[in-house]
Amino acid sequence: MPDEKKKGLFTLAAVDKMREFFIKNANAGPDERLDCITTMNAALRLLLNRPRHPVGNAVDKTMNSLQRTGRAAGPRIIEFLDESGQITIGIKPPVKLSKSILAVMLEMADNEIGWSVFALSIMDGYHSVTLTLDNNDPKKPRAFWSDQWSKRGGWEEFDQEGLDKEITRHTIRWWDDFEPAKKPRTRSTLWRIIPQD
Repeated sequence: MPDEKKKGLFTLAAVDKMREFFIKNANAGPDERLDCITTMNAALRLLLNRPRHPVGNAVDKTMNSLQRTGRAAGPRIIEFLDESGQITIGIKPPVKLSKSILAVMLEMADNEIGWSVFALSIMDGYHSVTLTLDNNDPKKPRAFWSDQWSKRGGWEEFDQEGLDKEITRHTIRWWDDFEPAKKPRTRSTLWRIIPQD
């Protein structure tokens, strides 16, 4: 049994409580289902057992609030590269991530054995996702994607390659949809959620 008192690890009970909420929300009717940031905010309040913790209307604002109370670590930015291997800044189309998202999650978690939770901002805040890292078997770490999309069911498993492909696919598609004068940054940002002492 992993030492669940380490800085960034959550108990299975806490993760299960959050997971149940994600599944219920994703399977709710379209009028009852929460949007992406409201879904994240509600889930993290459940996970941290802080139902009144201040949150924001965008992932970076929620993370700033959690950082102020020691409930989130600082941000880690993962840039996208264009076809020539240069970092995109909203001018050239994104092609691939500069680093694997799951690899960065493991680095941020210092490869601790157990359950870690991360907030993910895709395309500079365009979409908010909660990623749960199951590193109970370090030979086969797993990531679970949670947002409000009903097709994901609230809790969808990915391996390292699959997670990177999914984030890349959405980033490319969404970036393409913006008008040339309004193209956003394509970077993804991760924050590790920190449990209560």
